[in-house]
Amino acid sequence: MRFVVFGSLIMSFTLAGCAGPMTPFGALNGLGRRAQTLFSHILPVTSDGPILHFSPRSQVLHTAMPMSIIIEDATGVPEDFEFTLTYNGEDVTAQFLSKVERAYLDPLHRQLKLTSRSLRLLPGRDNVILAGYRRHAGGELVIRDYAPPTCSAFEAGRSLASLPEFQPGPGVLDSINRYSSGKNLNPFLVAGLIAQESSFDPRALSKSKALGLTQITSLGEGEVVKRGGDWPRLPEVADMSLLELRLAILGGKIHAGNEWRLNPDLSVRGGVEYLDYISSYWQKPDKRELVDKYLGATDEAFSGLILASYNSGPARVSEALDRKGADWIKDDELNEARRYVGRVSSYCDYFGRGSNAP
Repeated sequence: MRFVVFGSLIMSFTLAGCAGPMTPFGALNGLGRRAQTLFSHILPVTSDGPILHFSPRSQVLHTAMPMSIIIEDATGVPEDFEFTLTYNGEDVTAQFLSKVERAYLDPLHRQLKLTSRSLRLLPGRDNVILAGYRRHAGGELVIRDYAPPTCSAFEAGRSLASLPEFQPGPGVLDSINRYSSGKNLNPFLVAGLIAQESSFDPRALSKSKALGLTQITSLGEGEVVKRGGDWPRLPEVADMSLLELRLAILGGKIHAGNEWRLNPDLSVRGGVEYLDYISSYWQKPDKRELVDKYLGATDEAFSGLILASYNSGPARVSEALDRKGADWIKDDELNEARRYVGRVSSYCDYFGRGSNAP
């Protein structure tokens, strides 16, 4: 099996020894500096032409995971086909091909699978990945981009049946489905939020003294309680040091019966209520005007704003949107929120693929 990188478009191999910046595919060595020319002459692709697929279908940002590129060519993938891969405009073809496992999926060689055993994409940065294939020099060039994970907060009507790699306590999935449905929220997003916040540990405690599955802080708790309902709580928790709080939880002084945030069902309910509060915040006329001005009133835009607000507070996110406009998530004040949005969206997308949801 022989692979041909687009050699005429790549800098001289004499630069190969020059170590460069790291990418998820390996260190750059100078070969990627002209990657922008690789896709500069794209020929039209016919409807019956070759197809590229990524697997998983979208980027995974919450963990390292195998990634495959599947080339489908009805005429057969020849041994001397041309292939390239770029990452944020840098050519990483050599790095990728040096580590992949190669396997034809059918006896006529119409499907070739290139698999990287472990790819870790960082959620706090851009990950623009493009793959290109053509049968031979001068042939049509087929390009496919590896899409980032997507997750709408408002996909109501879906049902969460299981969670790959997690074992939630009894009734947690039912709570997620029930409370999400009541607020027209996507249960996969709520599950992704919990996975990121607490890894489904009902007694999780953060450095900021956030508690439980959904890691509601004392400040966030105030907004939840204002919405009405029965929320068993110990007001003195807000004044306790982190160590005092940890010891009180371990010793059983603070427990699911007297602090709602440690009750799995109520924690899910409270997290959903807080998401609904944030959603209402962004529906205010002045906030809608700001969103419409810079982002457009799409589910994707609101979903990102809601997740970032859950992590960093809606006021801080609003200020970033006002400062940076469409690039709000890249504001220096939201570095942590950017990683958070990427990871929760990735969990949400991943859970949706791994379930029996429609």
